[in-house]
Amino acid sequence: MVFPQHKKLSYLLNDEEKAEIDSICSFDSKHLISCDDHQYIAVSSDGTQIVTLNAETYQLKLCKFDKITQLREINCAGFKNIDMPLEKIKWSLSISNEFTLADGTIDVLIAVSHFKSEINYKSHFDDEEIDDINNYSDDMIYTEKSLASTWIISVAQQSRIFSSINNLGGIVKFLDNKGDDSTEIVLINMDGIIKYLIKHEKIRGMINKKHND
Repeated sequence: MVFPQHKKLSYLLNDEEKAEIDSICSFDSKHLISCDDHQYIAVSSDGTQIVTLNAETYQLKLCKFDKITQLREINCAGFKNIDMPLEKIKWSLSISNEFTLADGTIDVLIAVSHFKSEINYKSHFDDEEIDDINNYSDDMIYTEKSLASTWIISVAQQSRIFSSINNLGGIVKFLDNKGDDSTEIVLINMDGIIKYLIKHEKIRGMINKKHND
């Protein structure tokens, strides 16, 4: 699925990032979804981390590429209470490269986003309304925002990180770490592209902010 870019992007992207985003958009979903359409898998940019998602049970599991049989379940409070109708939403899954915090803690970030599937308007409008479908706004045909959410999860803390994209949904992808102090993620949806920077030193504070809100 390819989403059109918004005329005014939230952040300016360089040529390398644009190329990476183009590859994300053109990536065939069959590489991310198993034959039953409820199992998802993602690999980190450096190829060392693998995460799986069972969209029926909301179960996340993590392993390293060289230890693929040693799956570790991620128990993030609240994640299994999403309770979304499977037939009405689509999922996107991504995992960051491993990084080390200042105190020596090794962490990995997982991003899970769900958003409203495209509505088949033929099942919602009669023939006369279909003839006049051009009069309907995008918001009337695509109402994905009501079922949209993005979870960024710290594996080390087993907790959700508070972010400005919490209530947005779309295709998510962690970019290659540009340095040792931050991780970048992009979210692509019908509204455009959002690039979000996560400072490693602020992860615990972002988790605490979520709990205090």
